[in-house]
Amino acid sequence: MALGDVTGDGRLDILVTSGGNSDGTLSVFSQNSSGIISTNETANYPSYDIPQGVATGDLDGDGLTDAVVWHDAWIKVGVYLQSAGGGLGQETLFALTKSNQSILAQSVAVADLNGDGKNDVVAVCDGGVQILYHN
Repeated sequence: MALGDVTGDGRLDILVTSGGNSDGTLSVFSQNSSGIISTNETANYPSYDIPQGVATGDLDGDGLTDAVVWHDAWIKVGVYLQSAGGGLGQETLFALTKSNQSILAQSVAVADLNGDGKNDVVAVCDGGVQILYHN
């Protein structure tokens, strides 16, 4: 689960991943104008197989909050960029380098780790930390 304004309305949304092989989903539960989260305000985005950890942050430098989803079993990270009108675009997948240690993500975060002004993705995994530097 993660929190972030991915709808562009200035209110925090709740992002949750679910599903397995062939039916992965990133669900966004939006707040209404009263600040209430309602299942009537849910957007579901297709996600690659077995979506796990999710985090939010500006991944492309446009000032909008995007989403990143970790796909443990498939050694991939999916990025959903927020469109200018609000809402998320289609998931773009990036391959991870598989090492000889497990990469099952226990938590995922987005932050500028190296001070270059671009957000990176970091995951705490079984056996260590995986850092994906933005380039």
